[in-house]
Amino acid sequence: MSPSPLYERVESVLAAGIADGSLSPETQLPPEDGLIERFKVSRTTVRKAIQNLVERGLVEVRRGKGTFVTQPRITQELTELTGFVEDMQALGRKPTARLLDKCVMAADEAVAHHLKLAPGTLVVRLQRVRLADGVAMSFDETYLPRELGE
Repeated sequence: MSPSPLYERVESVLAAGIADGSLSPETQLPPEDGLIERFKVSRTTVRKAIQNLVERGLVEVRRGKGTFVTQPRITQELTELTGFVEDMQALGRKPTARLLDKCVMAADEAVAHHLKLAPGTLVVRLQRVRLADGVAMSFDETYLPRELGE
């Protein structure tokens, strides 16, 4: 079995630093020359490793500023059904919501079908933005039977 290419080793070390938190989000990576010196590799090797990290979404290159660790992407495992609040708490984030609109309206065919109501029955529609640590993550539109929504 042949050893892994040098760029994979550089990529692996940097990715491990991101994963273990020693390179936290918004941290700037050392410039290319610093990485060349640290890993004793060529500029091409460093660039390939950085490009792979960009493709994986772990870092981003900001023209004229450098390469920075990105905020981790939030992913949801679909092995069990959980809510937004549970998901964000599990990731150590503070979940909140901002109410955009709340109104009473007549249920159309689709809403009535899902709520098992007659079309035209009054329902409450809530529109809100769900946030994690104050950052907008999703738009949520919920329809509730009027007695629950009020």
